[in-house]
Amino acid sequence: MRKKRQKRRDIDSLLIFYYSKILRKKAKSFLFLPLADMYRRKGMPELSVQICLRGLKVHPDYMSARMLLGLSYYDCERLDDAERELRVVADSVADNILARRVLSDIYRKKGKIDDALKEIEAIISIAPNNKNFQVIREGLQKLLIYYQEAVKPDAAPEPEIQTKKSKLQIVRIPDEMSSKETDAFENLLDDDEAFEEIERLFPSKIENLSGNVSQQINVTGNINSDVKIDAVKILNGWLKNIEKK
Repeated sequence: MRKKRQKRRDIDSLLIFYYSKILRKKAKSFLFLPLADMYRRKGMPELSVQICLRGLKVHPDYMSARMLLGLSYYDCERLDDAERELRVVADSVADNILARRVLSDIYRKKGKIDDALKEIEAIISIAPNNKNFQVIREGLQKLLIYYQEAVKPDAAPEPEIQTKKSKLQIVRIPDEMSSKETDAFENLLDDDEAFEEIERLFPSKIENLSGNVSQQINVTGNINSDVKIDAVKILNGWLKNIEKK
């Protein structure tokens, strides 16, 4: 067995030398194809790609070379390039089973299960008695169902019932106060939770404001509009800072 393998390697080396020598003299020779194929079979797909590209510049419509280029790209794991070349081959030669089989595998690796399945369906229409492709089709159909189930949106969560009042209601009150807006400010001061939150954030200022308001009530029995408006201006500044926190 070793002797046979060694003999095969020796023959391959001689053929590579022979093909390369001819191509140096005849750049338009079609021998670039077997040379590229030998490099690919020897595990050097990068060289195969280079040789195919060079040959396709001279023979752009040579589908066999384009097919080999696509396979070499695939071996190099350059899936986008392989897909582009093999797509051209499959569209030009509809019964090229190998091109479609590799395309199906590329689509599967990219997660395009629909496209992968289409290529296998096309192959089965060409070779309906091939059980291997029927098994592949069944596997892809199951995979497609799995993918479809995985991407289904989850059921929308039921809205939460708010039982607790928000601690601080931000109220926008312009500097120029109408009587109605002044009432809104008074309501905010009456909101114990809101007042506590403001007091927690700005204890010294709340103390000063409370003192001014209490003093005004003791003197006049009520809060005059000037004190209310000054308090509103101060409070507006506080609320803006609270919003930023």
